[in-house]
Amino acid sequence: MGDTFDLSIDPPKLDPAASVARHLSNNPEFTEALRDQLGRGVPVTLFGGNHDAQLAQPHVRDKISPASTSNDKAPLSCGVWCAERYGLHLEHGHIYDPDNAQTHPLVRPVAKRNRLGSY
Repeated sequence: MGDTFDLSIDPPKLDPAASVARHLSNNPEFTEALRDQLGRGVPVTLFGGNHDAQLAQPHVRDKISPASTSNDKAPLSCGVWCAERYGLHLEHGHIYDPDNAQTHPLVRPVAKRNRLGSY
């Protein structure tokens, strides 16, 4: 649900794709688990949070995909902040909100659909 990679600790001028590649090489257990899931056909979504929002950039995602699997049995998707899957609203959060009522500035309003926090 976000902050998988702590890219915020890297120098601002460092390409986030290089940083992700370094994180993957330094965490072989994570890389192997990701490869295993994708290789078995299990789709994986990595959310970008406030520490790794760059995951949504295609050249950053491309650094994760080759390190994860050599086949395309399952998709690897990387998105920013939130997504809807199977009727659930999933969202990265770093502030506890028991009502889930905050409207986040990165999420565009969707016509004909009211969310908590969007009134």
